[in-house]
Amino acid sequence: MIDNGEIYTFNTIAIIGAGLMGASIAHAARKNNIARYIHVCETDMQHYKDAENLNIFDTVSTDISCVRDAEIVFLCIPPAKIIETGKRIIPLLKKHAILTDVGSTKAGFYEALSPFLTQDVWYVPGHPIAGTEESGPKAGFAELFDNKYVILTPHPDTSLKALDKVVLFWKMCHAKIEIMTDEEHDFALAVTSHLPHLIAYNLTYTALNVEKLRETEIVKFSASGFRDFTRIASSNPTMWSDIFLLNKKNVLEVLDFFEYGLAVLRQSIEEDNESKLHTIFSTVKDVRQKIIDAKQDTAKVNFGRE
Repeated sequence: MIDNGEIYTFNTIAIIGAGLMGASIAHAARKNNIARYIHVCETDMQHYKDAENLNIFDTVSTDISCVRDAEIVFLCIPPAKIIETGKRIIPLLKKHAILTDVGSTKAGFYEALSPFLTQDVWYVPGHPIAGTEESGPKAGFAELFDNKYVILTPHPDTSLKALDKVVLFWKMCHAKIEIMTDEEHDFALAVTSHLPHLIAYNLTYTALNVEKLRETEIVKFSASGFRDFTRIASSNPTMWSDIFLLNKKNVLEVLDFFEYGLAVLRQSIEEDNESKLHTIFSTVKDVRQKIIDAKQDTAKVNFGRE
C-alpha cells in the first residue's frame, strides 16, 4: 500500500492493550512504515488517556470492534485473558485476518481457540522475548524488539501464509524469529524468564522481611546485584501472577532443579568446601559470554544506571 509516498506492508493492524508491548508494537510499526493504520483497544482509562497522547494510534477505543478492518490483531494483554478475549474477537475478524499474541505462556492457547477459528481466520501464537520493568503506554518504544527473539508456536494446522505474514511483521520490527512447539517454549521460558522473576520477587521480599524483623535499614545499602533483582521484581504483578499459575507445571519442575542446586551450595558453604564452590562458579561464568555472543546483551559495564 502506498500513502503520501510511503509504502506500507499492511494496511491496518489492531492492538488489544496499550501497555508496554502494545505501545512498542505501534511505535515500531510507525517507525518502520509497517502499517498505514493502527487501532488500539484499551479499557484502563489512565492507559486510554496516555495512549491518546502518544500520537501513534489512528484510533484509541474501549470497543474491541476496532479489530474489524485489521489484517493482523495483536493481543497484548495478560496471558490469563488471551483465550477469553480471543473468543470475543474471532467472530469480528474479516476474511484472511490473523490473530496473534505476545503472551509469556503458550501451551493450550491454540487448542482453546481453534474451535472458534474458521478457514478464513487464523491464529499464530507468539511471544517477543523483550521487555522492561516498566509498564503502560508511556513505557513503549520502537527499538524494544531490535535484535530480540520473537518465538512463534504455530500449530500443525496453522496456515503457512498466515505464519509468513506474522514472521514478516516481526522481521520488519528488526526482531529475530524462532519457531518451536508451545511445550518447548513454556519449558524454556520457565528456566530463562519465569524462575528468575520468582527468585527476584522472593529475594526482594526477603530483604523487606529482614528489615522488619531486625528493625534496621538494609535496602538502602543495595549493591548492584540486589539492585538488578529489584528491577526485575518491579515488573507487573498481575501479569506475573498469571504467568506462574498458567505455567505451573514447568515452573515447579524448574524450581526443583533450583532447590537442588541451592542445597548443594548450602552444603558446600557449611562444609567450607571451597573447591566445590569454585568449580560451580567457574562452570557458570561462561554463560554470560554466550548471552553476549548471541547479541542478547552487550559487554558494556552496567552499574544499574546510565
